[in-house]
Amino acid sequence: MNNKKILPIIVLAIYFVIGLWKLNDLPGEWYGDISNVHEYVLEILNGLWPWYFFQSTGPIYHYLVTPVILLLGSNYWQYKFSSVLVGGMGVVMTYLAVKELADRKTALWAMFLAAVSFWTIVWARTGNSQIIILFLTANVIFWAEKYAKTRKPAHLAVGALSASLGLFEYPQTFVLPLLWLWWLVSRKQIKGGLWGTLLLILPLLLFAKVILSNLDNFTTGYVGDKVPSISQLLTQQTRQRFIENIKKTALMMHYKGEGIFRVNVPGDPHIDRISGIFFLLGILYLLKTNRPLLVRATAAMFLLALPSMSPQQQVFQRALII
Repeated sequence: MNNKKILPIIVLAIYFVIGLWKLNDLPGEWYGDISNVHEYVLEILNGLWPWYFFQSTGPIYHYLVTPVILLLGSNYWQYKFSSVLVGGMGVVMTYLAVKELADRKTALWAMFLAAVSFWTIVWARTGNSQIIILFLTANVIFWAEKYAKTRKPAHLAVGALSASLGLFEYPQTFVLPLLWLWWLVSRKQIKGGLWGTLLLILPLLLFAKVILSNLDNFTTGYVGDKVPSISQLLTQQTRQRFIENIKKTALMMHYKGEGIFRVNVPGDPHIDRISGIFFLLGILYLLKTNRPLLVRATAAMFLLALPSMSPQQQVFQRALII
């Protein structure tokens, strides 16, 4: 086995060593979100085949971890182990996406930083569904870039499927179809963007069906409460809150982040200093070598953060971006 295969495996092994260390104790709380995952998975195991949003979380993560729970059992450690596995998928997908965008050496650095980053490790150990966002986002960018280089219909189809998964996972991932289409268009794949739009029609219809079957949740319920109405958008208070949320989101990675201990050292940045330094170095590097990619990456980050910057998010010390 050559270094091209050994090094990514070593990095992945490092991730699992850190991710699994004292997993049952750190953190040591079976909290409400794990109960939600547990109840949803039990419905799947009982053959009910649910396909709805439980508060803000859709079915994709639950179906993904169900085989693990089926094999290992439905206890606290097993749910946390499942989220560590999904985090590992995100680390691998980060490597593949960056390799497609740049080169193997850069991809290895990105994979290593993702594997040991404070953000990845913390969220992977919570036993909750948000960790899948890393995998879904990297997957969408990978297939968009893959199609831009090859123009193979199969790559476009898989990209459409990957983007569609975002519709059925979490409010932050609702924008993944837009991200995928925008990436194609920004890479001058207009024809691919048009065909991609057609491929997204069926998933969008299924998404509409999910919304209509649980309309209260998407209008006045757990999800709907976080979306401002048109009349609310016109008020000065809403505009001020939106500006404040943009500021908090921009600063939370490097200055002041989540105020809840479960997913962060309260008030500390969400990115550790080493990852933060490399993040800033990456911006400077792309500014010098590949400005179009920097523009696409920056726009992608803003688009992904947009749902979390809703002016209805009033608790500013909570994490506003995944």
